[in-house]
Amino acid sequence: MMSAEAKGAYIDMLAYAWDNGPIPDDLEALAMAASLTPAVMRRIWPKVAGKWVLIDGGFINLRLEQQRADLEAFMQKQSERGTSGASARWHKHGASNAQVMPKHAPSTAKPMLADGSAVCSLQVDQDQELRGAESAAPSSPVELEYPTVGKVKTWGLTRRQINGWCDQYAGLDIMGECKKALAWCEANPSGRKTPNGMPRFLVSWLNRAADRPKEPQRGTSVPDVAATRQMFRDAGLLS
Repeated sequence: MMSAEAKGAYIDMLAYAWDNGPIPDDLEALAMAASLTPAVMRRIWPKVAGKWVLIDGGFINLRLEQQRADLEAFMQKQSERGTSGASARWHKHGASNAQVMPKHAPSTAKPMLADGSAVCSLQVDQDQELRGAESAAPSSPVELEYPTVGKVKTWGLTRRQINGWCDQYAGLDIMGECKKALAWCEANPSGRKTPNGMPRFLVSWLNRAADRPKEPQRGTSVPDVAATRQMFRDAGLLS
């Protein structure tokens, strides 16, 4: 039976695999994907390894992949049903609509064809206008581009996101940590995320950086432990 620690890590691995595909076959990359330290991952992996199968590119969970295949088949079937039903409705009502629309519609309207192509054309025009408005809207500049997996191969970290994290992680070098994360992603292709998974990855990275013990600044003296103990002994505070 899994411990609570192993079960939590296993659930994180399943979530990663659902979003990104195979989990990394490299221990450090796998620890990063599960938001664990390599030492903890080395202790937990033997307890969960039996639930994963190694393929090219990493480990997969067969039950998870079956769920994915079932869902994709269901969505494909629903899409085909919707397309078939829409086509039947257009063929049934399109002819009468084609005769009525030109007579009563404004002069700027396009004729309705039996297959509904006028409606499709109007929708395309509206979509193009919407995309043009979106592209004209001001956006925050991209400071760093991360390689990702999936159909979209890069993800941009914007100045607005960096500024927000600076407010949340006071005293932490946000840009420096994000550059370290970028170097890690470039050096570990098997550990890369999808664009949707990048914010969670960077927040986990920043959380670990914030939890690290602070190193002494250059120029500051590090106390001599042995000398301090001797001083306490001389003062009669230690036996």
